[in-house]
Amino acid sequence: TTDAVGDGEELAPSPGFIVPGEEEVPPEGTVEEEAEVEEPAAKAPEGEAAAKKEKGEKEGEIVILRKEGQSVGSSPYTVLGASTLGEDGAAIRLAFGYPEIQAFYQFALAKQLDISIGGGFFYGLNPKTAGDVMGAAALFEARWRFWEDGPHTLSLTASPALYGIFDPDAAFGLILGLPGITYDFEIAGQHHAILGFNSPWGFYFHDSGVSARVPLLFKMAMEFAVSDAIHVFVSSEIGADIWAGDYIDDTFLYVRALGGASFLL
Repeated sequence: TTDAVGDGEELAPSPGFIVPGEEEVPPEGTVEEEAEVEEPAAKAPEGEAAAKKEKGEKEGEIVILRKEGQSVGSSPYTVLGASTLGEDGAAIRLAFGYPEIQAFYQFALAKQLDISIGGGFFYGLNPKTAGDVMGAAALFEARWRFWEDGPHTLSLTASPALYGIFDPDAAFGLILGLPGITYDFEIAGQHHAILGFNSPWGFYFHDSGVSARVPLLFKMAMEFAVSDAIHVFVSSEIGADIWAGDYIDDTFLYVRALGGASFLL
């Protein structure tokens, strides 16, 4: 039998009931349910963007720190080469060898400018006088990094000094020095191969008269980063040692070979 359906009533199909000629339409969810489904999808891109942003900021920090000479795990600064200590950097440098012993306090006057103040004891001015001339020196150094391109760096340098000779005769030396130039090549972000040229010219005063001294020196050095704070190095200088005047008037071979270490403060 068939029940009668009122004029005002409609036959509503139950869920899953297929009306002939129509496709099954799943029941629509509530607004709250749709929001819950869409919310994780909306959060995912935001989380990825935040992670990418944080990664980018960290990478940017590493680049900036390397430029300042303070990055962790690498040593872009040098104590002998053209790469300066970076802003607010400071180090102690000790060197010994032939024909002198040196100690320096080295600090950054600006991001691209280092100053070194120190002293030393020498037992020769060149191989001709090694062991025959002894004295002490007040030493000063300056280097200005004026060019940098990847691992390549150039600096202008100066090395004024005061020499006091007390054996065999008393003499006094005032070293003015032309600006020299230093190049260094950074190896694997840590070590440095260094080349340079300088002419620490000056005047020596003795009872017998005054002599001008003009060394023409080529420098070669290697500096190795044991850690971020500790570097060890070897360096050598060789060239002509030209003297002219009443005290000494001759030309000698100049040789200097030093090894040592530096400690970042």
